[in-house]
Amino acid sequence: MPRRVLSPAQAVLLVALAGLAALWLLSDRGTEGNGGRLVASVAFPPEEVHEIVFEKPGGEARALRTEDGFWLTDPYPDRADDELIAQSCRAAATLESIRELPDTAGAEFGLASPSAVWRCRWPGGEYVVELGDTLPAGAGRYARLGSRREIVIVDPFIARRFLSPPFKDLHDPSPSRIRIGPIDSLAIATRDEEMRIVRRAAQRWEIVHPLQAEGSAPDLARAVHALSSDCITDFLGPIGGQDLRALGLDPPRARWTLIQGAQRETVRIGNPTKDQRSVHIIPAGRKVVALVGSENFRAWVDGLQRLRETRLFDSVADSVIAVSIAGGSQTRRFVRPGEGLWREIAGGDTLAIRSDAMAAAVSNLCALRAVEFLPNPPPQAERNRLTVRLEYALGSVDRFEIVGSVGERVAATGPRQPGWCAVPISVRTTWDLWLHRPLRPARASSG
Repeated sequence: MPRRVLSPAQAVLLVALAGLAALWLLSDRGTEGNGGRLVASVAFPPEEVHEIVFEKPGGEARALRTEDGFWLTDPYPDRADDELIAQSCRAAATLESIRELPDTAGAEFGLASPSAVWRCRWPGGEYVVELGDTLPAGAGRYARLGSRREIVIVDPFIARRFLSPPFKDLHDPSPSRIRIGPIDSLAIATRDEEMRIVRRAAQRWEIVHPLQAEGSAPDLARAVHALSSDCITDFLGPIGGQDLRALGLDPPRARWTLIQGAQRETVRIGNPTKDQRSVHIIPAGRKVVALVGSENFRAWVDGLQRLRETRLFDSVADSVIAVSIAGGSQTRRFVRPGEGLWREIAGGDTLAIRSDAMAAAVSNLCALRAVEFLPNPPPQAERNRLTVRLEYALGSVDRFEIVGSVGERVAATGPRQPGWCAVPISVRTTWDLWLHRPLRPARASSG
């Protein structure tokens, strides 16, 4: 069948009808009482709002604008979540209705006594959003907007998240206000010691007090991030109503001061909760007790034992070309003449050794970490000393020294550690063996 072609007059008529239909759909007449979308114009200037009240049966939360952002005055004083407050204002000012009902009596829709009321004030007036029941299956929520008596249906997520959030969500969720840019330095005080730590590079921290040592970059990065991110999970209320001593906050287990230029923010760290999942804190510049996750608790309260870098060597085993061991009156020297091959040099002789065993010993030594830091050299530091000297392909040398035992460990010092630390006693056992009885290849059977 040949395809039908419209005449010019029919084409013009069709275009005109389509245009009329589009205008009708966009007009108010096409949206009232028929399930269409009614878009509200901006109801008030959000940037001029100076007070917001969230009302619910049995209580209300009130936020006031200050020079330092919004602060809650009810149910108790605290810093507000500025981002959520701003989103709340924008949501209310531009709220769209999914549908407008012809009814104006609110009892049937939960609006005779609204389940929640959002109210704002600005120099030019006041605006109110009343929220009623939720439709079945969460398809919407009945509401009244401003001074209008008509009942509309609004998005339930917007109503729940921005116009009637849980009161705890209105509080600033970050322990400190430093959120943009890196932290310059830290001042940390536990119940036993005080520390000053400076960031030297993106991934390098240096302890400058009470000693000069490298900081543990992973532990410090995680601990600092937790104190400058939105990590607060709950608020217990103002400090005046809490047993601060029982919560570990009087005195605090630790104080962490985050420093960025002239800005200093001090967070007080207390005890974990009974289930060990959270830690009590007092956020910087605030008078409330809050909870954060316990993942960084030990880094916050253990001091230098946790925050010092534990590695003893910078190098990797593949760069080592020679090892010398000295203890008492005996010394031995081992060299790596080729990949995976080790030999002992004894005077003018070259002796075979277990290359795989020496490679494993060197690899384990380069990966060695301190298990504890010792405040002073052990009493027997000058006795029974064992020194391992590593030589590298580029000509540099590292020294590792082991002395008498500390319980089930031995005291040691390495190139990355300025003082003494404890390492497993197995480290001493390994290098004593290479000093006194080097492992030789098994002899072939003469069978």
